[in-house]
Amino acid sequence: MMYMKGKKRFYGVILTFFVFSVFLVLSGCGKKQTGEFKPNENSIYIKRDGTLESAIISGSQQTYYNVDALKAFVQKEIDEYNVKKGAQAVSIVSAEINNNIIKLILSYSDANSMIEFAQTTQDDTLNITSASIMSMKDAQAAGLTQGLSPDAAKKKSAYIAVIDGTGYVYTEGKILFAEGSAVTKTSDFTVNLGGGRSYIVFE
Repeated sequence: MMYMKGKKRFYGVILTFFVFSVFLVLSGCGKKQTGEFKPNENSIYIKRDGTLESAIISGSQQTYYNVDALKAFVQKEIDEYNVKKGAQAVSIVSAEINNNIIKLILSYSDANSMIEFAQTTQDDTLNITSASIMSMKDAQAAGLTQGLSPDAAKKKSAYIAVIDGTGYVYTEGKILFAEGSAVTKTSDFTVNLGGGRSYIVFE
C-alpha cells in the first residue's frame, strides 16, 4: 500500500509539472514578438508607442574624427533643435566609429520630429517626407487606412505606420502586412520602401 501511495504521489507530481509546462507554452504563444534594431544601413526603427530611432551610417575621410568629437557635434545640433521645439524631442542612443565608418543612432519622440530634425541638419540619409504611427483604431478614425486591403484593415489590435518616401524600415512588432505601390517585406521585422505611400501593419 505504501508503494502504491508513493507511486500515485509520483505520478501526481509529474501531472502537475506537465500541466504547468503546457500553461507556460500557451502563455508564451500569446506574447508579442519584438524585433531588434541592429542596422547595417541607413534606416529607421518604428516602435509601438509612436517613438522612432534612425541609423545614420557613412564613411568619414577624417581619420582624426573620434567618438567624443562626433557626439559633441551632434549634441550641439540636437540641443539647438530641442530648444526651438520646446521639448526633448531628439536624443543620442549610440555613436561609434570603426574603420572610418560612422554609425550614429538617434531617438525621436515622434515622426514629425525625426523629419524636421533631418531637414534642419540637412541629413540626406533620410528620404521620408511624412510618417504617421498609431493604433489601427486611431488610423481609421483619422482616415489613413483607405489604401489598406480589407484583410489588413481587420487587424483592429495592430499598429500601423503610414509612410511617404523611400528607405529601409525596422519595426518593433512583427509585420503582418506591408502594402503600397513599391514596398517589399524583407523579414518579419523589416521592409524596404521603394517610394510613394506605404502601409506597414505590425503587432
